Amino acid sequence: MEFVVASDELRTKLEIARRFTGKSTMDITESIKLYIPEKHDVLVIEASDYNKACRIRVKNVDIKSRGVVVVDGERLQRIVSSFGEVDLHFRTTGQLMIKSQSGELFKLVLLNPSEFPSIPGIPSGEKTFTIEAKDLVDICEKLEFATDTSSARKGISKPFAELLYFRNQIVFATDAFKLAAIALPNFSAGEMDLPVATLPLLRLLDGEVHITPEGTNTYLQSGDFFYFLRAPDTMAPAAEQIIRSYNNPKVVYEFQSEELNQLRINLKRLAIIDQNVSVIFKRNKILMGSFSSVGEHICEVNVLAKEFLEESAAAYNAGFLLGALKRTKTPILASFGKRSPVKITEGNYVCLVQATTQHHIEKLERYDEQGGAI
Repeated sequence: MEFVVASDELRTKLEIARRFTGKSTMDITESIKLYIPEKHDVLVIEASDYNKACRIRVKNVDIKSRGVVVVDGERLQRIVSSFGEVDLHFRTTGQLMIKSQSGELFKLVLLNPSEFPSIPGIPSGEKTFTIEAKDLVDICEKLEFATDTSSARKGISKPFAELLYFRNQIVFATDAFKLAAIALPNFSAGEMDLPVATLPLLRLLDGEVHITPEGTNTYLQSGDFFYFLRAPDTMAPAAEQIIRSYNNPKVVYEFQSEELNQLRINLKRLAIIDQNVSVIFKRNKILMGSFSSVGEHICEVNVLAKEFLEESAAAYNAGFLLGALKRTKTPILASFGKRSPVKITEGNYVCLVQATTQHHIEKLERYDEQGGAI
């Protein structure tokens, strides 16, 4: 195999391909495959760690002869990145020779192509749907808040908390403590599970993305890029039923930007003392307090309830509330009472933050009655 290619284009696409390599019991998953197919005048880059894979085309290539090579991915990327904007000459002669216009020469040991992980071909396109890359990323970023990949880092099996679920006209995520969903009435993707860990890879896409779900496998195509993603086999929670079960709140607030900003600031301050924050929802204000062995902090946000049936109180994780509010600009907040979640909605977006068992509602009420500590 022999070809000439511009270093800057190859470098950019190798940096993307390297994100699909990974350590495993087989060193071959850390490698990069380069080949020039018989029927197309392009250079193809492949990488795979079995759970995810990519196939990337490089079009601007001067092809001398065709073939296939597999080499160490990290070393290949470092070699190409060491050059400025120059043409690089690749040639195989028992090794992969990489030569610049100025005569600099690198040699890489060839690995066995037959050991390289095979990348599944795209199944029939009957299930394929199309979405703009920016819209797909926006959906995933809004829902990322409700996922939790920390269990995977600790070696605890909790795959349902690491996925985004596409179910007909709703996309959602949950880790049992938080649930976020987006209703997309004009979007029909069928069923698909997308690992939230692949969000950085989705940000690399541009323009239209063609997605084909097939069981736990997902295939994405966009321009010169093809991604293969394998999700853990897990059962999706009944998110729609959970959301609908919270439709009769005791108190509802509709925030303006100034009130929302004050709420966010106070939650940040409360989290300094303790992650668990006690909250009392009143007709004309939200009263909040953090209490721990290191200190106490009480604050309030003045806001008129849009709908008010009765006073409501519960305790929540301050970080979770902040995370949910960050995804909104003019949210509507609903409270359902003791040990019930807070429901935050905006347009077609909804988020439920579960209540915690640790609370100091009585202490907060005494502060409110006395008035001097507010």
